[in-house]
Amino acid sequence: MAVAEPDTDSATRRRGEVMVERSSGSELSVLLRDLEALETVFEGWEENQRAAVEAYRTALEALHREALRRIIATVKEEPAALVRLK
Repeated sequence: MAVAEPDTDSATRRRGEVMVERSSGSELSVLLRDLEALETVFEGWEENQRAAVEAYRTALEALHREALRRIIATVKEEPAALVRLK
């Protein structure tokens, strides 16, 4: 997440006080940079706000974990599903 200048193009959107850069790809380094920038913002928040963010993060991780579990189970049961994922 790059902190963008106010005159950025439409590939950037405002999130509170932080400008979130929207890239066309999802390179791991870009995603990690975005998360680190958000974590820096959260550090300045009050405890109850940080707790809400942590609860959201935990729920989102659980959702992703379940989605991956289901994808893996489906691929194990139906090898043709792997072809569809490619």
